Amino acid sequence: MQADHKKAFTMIELIFVIVIIGILAAIAIPKLAGTATEAQKNNVSAFMGTLNRTVGPALWATHFDNDGSVKTVSDSEFLDAFTAVPQGVVNIDLSQCADGNESVGEKVADITTEAVPQAEELFCIDGKISGPPKFAFSSDMNRSLQHN
Repeated sequence: MQADHKKAFTMIELIFVIVIIGILAAIAIPKLAGTATEAQKNNVSAFMGTLNRTVGPALWATHFDNDGSVKTVSDSEFLDAFTAVPQGVVNIDLSQCADGNESVGEKVADITTEAVPQAEELFCIDGKISGPPKFAFSSDMNRSLQHN
């Protein structure tokens, strides 16, 4: 009588495969968990970059007083012409930009935890005759982490 040779994995081989999959999962899951947070931060950062490079100069060029400061504008209509406002950026009021003679910005929007992991505020210092408004996360434009 011949021995019946069935082809199958041994228990040791299965355990090795499970251990390898566990190690790969332990490495990959933390890296993927931080990806969503980074994407949220980058989305709001890109929005602020658009404000500084496109919206600010257009706002300054089309809606300014004689001293260069920004007049009241319809925020949603004005912004929609240039960029999509990310979810979580709320209570936008561009007319709150500080007087052009000040060096500290005024809050123009709230950035909720829907947009970034920790709630932030968006500040603006109004334009002067020599330059457009500037936007940042900090009311002190010199200390802002955003350099757009």
